[in-house]
Amino acid sequence: MEDYSSAKLKAYVEVRGGVVSLDLSGKGLSRIPDAVTELTEVEELSLYNNNLTELPTSINKLKNLIRLDLIDNILRELPSEIVDLKELRRMDVRKNQLVSLPASIQKLNQLEELHLYFNKLTELPSEIGDLKELRRLYVSFNQLVSLPTWSIQKLNQLEVLHLSGNKLTELPSEIGDLKELRRLYVSFNQLVSLPTSIQKLNQLEVLHVSGNKLTELPSEIGDLKELRSLNVSYIQLVSLPTSIQKLNQLEELHLEGNKLTELPSEIGDLKELRSLNLSNNQLVSLPTSIQKLNQLKKLHLEGNKLTELPSEIGDLKELRSLHVSYNQLVSLPVSIQKLNQLEGLHLEGNKLTELPSEIGDLKELRRLYVSGNPLSMDAIHVPEMKKKGMTHSDITGG
Repeated sequence: MEDYSSAKLKAYVEVRGGVVSLDLSGKGLSRIPDAVTELTEVEELSLYNNNLTELPTSINKLKNLIRLDLIDNILRELPSEIVDLKELRRMDVRKNQLVSLPASIQKLNQLEELHLYFNKLTELPSEIGDLKELRRLYVSFNQLVSLPTWSIQKLNQLEVLHLSGNKLTELPSEIGDLKELRRLYVSFNQLVSLPTSIQKLNQLEVLHVSGNKLTELPSEIGDLKELRSLNVSYIQLVSLPTSIQKLNQLEELHLEGNKLTELPSEIGDLKELRSLNLSNNQLVSLPTSIQKLNQLKKLHLEGNKLTELPSEIGDLKELRSLHVSYNQLVSLPVSIQKLNQLEGLHLEGNKLTELPSEIGDLKELRRLYVSGNPLSMDAIHVPEMKKKGMTHSDITGG
């Protein structure tokens, strides 16, 4: 091993923004040199991308440590002495081999951010609820089958919770007690329902539950007044609750890969919606109320069973990108000419035999994809497109 005496290590110590930092990332270390724990003035210690299998018990000498970075090592456990780091605010142990956390973690009473994803945790200790200052908890891509119900509710400062990629079959109703929660990620688990208590998360801005086994959303989801982003893609949804109309701050809605055959007319009440993804469902028509989505910029409808688009689609004045590939469209509405902000139009794999001449009125159009339709090039109004500087591949999709 390279010489890491106290004198040698001093060369790696830097003061960044008034914080004393020691960076030993990518040094091939299999253990932490003894001299490291003698540098008690260090406030940030980075040991990213080494070969550490354990931490020394003497780590507790680093009394001033506020940030500890252990990403991408081979740690199977953390020593109980780590809880003596009373000033620690951020600990990052992602991409290790952790199978458990010490119950004494509760003593890290200044900890605000804890990164644990890509480990082998099957449970969280109930004592985690005693981390009163915790704001951000990342436990995605572990092997969790449940959450400690009575203790997680005590994390009353928590703003961000990442639980994606585990084996959770349910969320405890107590999750509704996380009054400060802004972002909740529970995608790619085995959830079959969401607790109705979710309605109490009145600060929630982001909810991602894609890749689960839900067949419906609770009507209470409409009570999430601050929600900006909702991702319920690739589950088993066959319908949407009409209460979705109450999500009047929603900007992004992902519904792709479900079994939706129709949309409630109330979807038109989502006045702030910027992006709507409905690809790979079983939609046969769109409600005319879609015309009210006057902030919409991106609309994905590819992979459905649409035979026509409503003429009201021309009222989407802010639309930049429209994807309707792989449907059963035989024509386009003339009103498409009113989409004067449209830059990309994806029409591949339909049954179009002609395009309306009005498509030449789309002054901002830069990309037009029409391959896989029974169209002749004469039907594509190439001259009008070339006036916009579009190439042959822009028009045909290559």
